[in-house]
Formats: sequence, C-alpha cells, structure tokens
Amino acid sequence: MTRISFRLLVCCTSLFVTAWHMQAQEVPFMQYHSDPLNINPALAGRAGTDFRALANARSQWLGKSSMYNTQSITIDRKLSAGSETNYFGLAGMFISEKAMEGLYKSNHFSLNGSYHFALDANGSGLALGIGLVGNNTRVDFSQLSFDQQLGSSGFDLSLPSGETSMRNSTFQASASAGLMYTYETDNIYFDAGISGYRFVSFAKSVYDDPRQIVYPRYSAHAYISATLTDRLSIQASAMNMIINQRSIIYASAILGIIMAENNPYTLQMLHLGTYYRSSGTLAPYVGYTFGNIDIGLSSDVNLSTASSGSVVNRAVELTMAYSLFSDYYRRKVGRYHSSY
Repeated sequence: MTRISFRLLVCCTSLFVTAWHMQAQEVPFMQYHSDPLNINPALAGRAGTDFRALANARSQWLGKSSMYNTQSITIDRKLSAGSETNYFGLAGMFISEKAMEGLYKSNHFSLNGSYHFALDANGSGLALGIGLVGNNTRVDFSQLSFDQQLGSSGFDLSLPSGETSMRNSTFQASASAGLMYTYETDNIYFDAGISGYRFVSFAKSVYDDPRQIVYPRYSAHAYISATLTDRLSIQASAMNMIINQRSIIYASAILGIIMAENNPYTLQMLHLGTYYRSSGTLAPYVGYTFGNIDIGLSSDVNLSTASSGSVVNRAVELTMAYSLFSDYYRRKVGRYHSSY
C-alpha cells in the first residue's frame, strides 16, 4: 500500500468514522437482529433456543477501492434458574472493524447477563439485563508518513515526524442496562424494550482531540413474529436509537415460507423481506433455514439523492446462525421461524 499522509488519514478517517458511527455503525449491521447485545443486554438468552451462535460480516465501499469491513460473533445461552418459567441468560459479543486495508482497526466486546421471569400464566414475561462493554481503537502508524518527513526525494521515515500528541491506540470501558417485556403463545411472539448503552461520555481520539466525543446511546425496540398459515409466517420489528439528541430509526419486515418440514429438526424455510434505516437506506433481504442453521444476505440500496463525492453507499452483509433447541421451544412455531 502506498504510504499516505497522517493528517490526510486523520481527516478522512475522522470525517467518515464520525458520520458512520452516528448514522449507521452505532448498531453496526443493517440486519441488526444478528447483533442483539448491541441493542439491549436483556436480549441475552432471549431467542427461542437453549444455545445460539451468530456471525455477521459486512463490507461497505468507501470509494472505488477502499472498504470498511465489520465482522461480529455473538454467543448466548440459557441457564436454569430452578424454575420451568424463569431462567438466566448469559452472552458475549465481539465486533471487529477495519478500514483502509487495516490502517484503522477498532474492536468492541460486550459481556452480558439477564434474568427472564414470568409475570403470569398467560405468556407475559419481563427481562432485566446488564452488560460490560469495551472498545479498543488502533491506527497503524508504521504505514503512515508525515508532512515533516517529506524531502526532495520523497518521504524519509528516518526523520522525526514532529507529532508528539498522537497515540496509536485508545481503550474505553463502560456499561449497559436494559428492560424488556415479552409475550408469547404457540403461534405468536412479541417483545418490546428500552436500553441504555455507554452511560458516560468519553473522548475517543488517537490524536488527543477533545472534540471527538462518544456519547451515551438510548434505544427503544419492538419485535413480533406470528404464523399466518401452516406454511407462512411474518416477522416485523422497529427500533428508535437516540445518541447526542439525534434519532435514527430502523425497521424490518420479513415473510417466512416453509419449504420442507419432515420434523422440526429438518425444517427448511425461505425468508424474503427488507430492512430500512432512516438515514436513507433500504436493504432487500433473502435468507434460508436448514434445520438448526440460518443464513441471510442483504445488500444496501441508497435512497438519498444527496451526493458524497467518491464515497459511495454500497454494502453487502452476510449473517449465519446456529441454534440448539429444546423440545419446549421447538413447539413455539411462530417463534422458531426466526433465529432472532
């Protein structure tokens, strides 16, 4: 890779990453259900499974050749609370973001615990969750050159850079908490919740820039899945995310079509739908279920007429989920139509 100016990198990265985090990457994925712990820690253990592993890969093109890549892994499971209706949820999440061929790297982690308990015998429940979140951001200065190192024959990296305030990495830690209401029958599942993420603002800059502040984030979300016929189901969701007095809305609608079902463990199901983000992005979605494995693919379509120069709003996203079900949760037909 051709060596580039540090100040140019800082300028480009700061402008893009700030806009990216404010408008899109606060919840990194368009298929945001694949990143539940970034929505609400009460979602730990919430799926209709005993154990679940989720993986997501997203690539967004910043220009003709530059890409912003994001990958995540989430694992959660249920733990017995000594009751048929109450249980604990335990979950962990790791997200890796890379830009400019690895010059910029940011890693996020989250450890979450939740407690789910029944409110009555009619399917109503409540979940409380807390989480520990952390972030490490790093810029690889070995691939950078600086204005002061430019001579008549080009950049000489043996010369002093003249930069004294920069740091090659930063680390921040904070906490999250959430509350969620749930209701379910044999054919319907519904939940709605509120959450807070990063309760304390902190500075995030490798250049010691006090103006680069990461603010707390607050979210309200709702989800419903229901069977329409023996072969069809519908899933719909919405989320409103607020950070620094800015609101971003996410929504999705997905139709599920059962293709084959010899028994619950050999279910084959086609999913067709779309995701929407209020920043002006629509993402058509197609997915398929093979028993315990779910695969989903979406591609962003920019609905905004505003131009951003060489930065293009194109992205593709692939998700995979592996779930282990107990017989009890497998009977919740409307519930297992989605791995979420």
